Amino acid sequence: MSTNLCSELQELKCLVRQQEETLSQLIQMVASTNRHLFDLRHRQTVLEHQSTPYSISSK
Repeated sequence: MSTNLCSELQELKCLVRQQEETLSQLIQMVASTNRHLFDLRHRQTVLEHQSTPYSISSK
């Protein structure tokens, strides 16, 4: 009975470790995606400002 409990605990410990690794990978993927989105938005903003002609305001 005790050996059975130990093996079950070891299995659970292994499963938790695998889940931790999976979550860590997902967090890294989300962080990388966020960095790419930030870079793309920044580039888009720069391009929009470059292509926008200066408007002359009439007062």
